[in-house]
Amino acid sequence: MSRILPARPNLEYLKKEAKDLLVQMQERDPDAQLADAQFQLARDYGLTSWPQLKAHVEETMALSASPLEGRWIADVSRSKRHPANQFRSATIVFALKGDAIDVNSEFVDEAGKVVRGRYSFKADGVEYQSPTAMH
Repeated sequence: MSRILPARPNLEYLKKEAKDLLVQMQERDPDAQLADAQFQLARDYGLTSWPQLKAHVEETMALSASPLEGRWIADVSRSKRHPANQFRSATIVFALKGDAIDVNSEFVDEAGKVVRGRYSFKADGVEYQSPTAMH
């Protein structure tokens, strides 16, 4: 199967993907190892080995404009949420344009209500008053 890596691949996600693939492989072959799943995943993405896939992802990340930029999605199953803030999901998108940073957020609270926020600020070394609420 031929797959295409996203423009900003994430090595941690690929490691999780390899572990998930290992579970599937072990259903067919109990002797399958993580290295087998990593090798198969690399081949699926058109590379010859896991080390080559890893090197490609690390190089892509190094060339990236910013490690902050992109979509961040909370892993609710692993999140340590405050008892007063039991959200169902949380997504924050960071976009960088020169020295401007745009932050868009979307939270779904425990009752299912969607709360969206948008905030822009300059990363220019000047201290600004923090907004009291996102709009």
